[in-house]
Amino acid sequence: FDHVFTALRSQDDTATATIRDPASGRSLKVTFDDTYRECVLYTPGHREAFCIEPYTCVPDAYRLQAAGCDTGLRVLPPGGTFSAEMTVSVV
Repeated sequence: FDHVFTALRSQDDTATATIRDPASGRSLKVTFDDTYRECVLYTPGHREAFCIEPYTCVPDAYRLQAAGCDTGLRVLPPGGTFSAEMTVSVV
């Protein structure tokens, strides 16, 4: 599984991605602020792991931005800063 989710819905400027293990009843919860525009869910071929990856811009953003697409790419000037917030919890 390798999918980019876009047009994320946020509540109070925060989005949440959750994966639940029915065997243990536990969930992995990733919460991130609205500076993350996309979220990728990836499972490698061996299926022994998965990744929840909030992205601040789309994959291949430089090429797509050059083609005129809105990618969310931010280019910081020398000394510039950018911050975003993400938390990971097991519940």
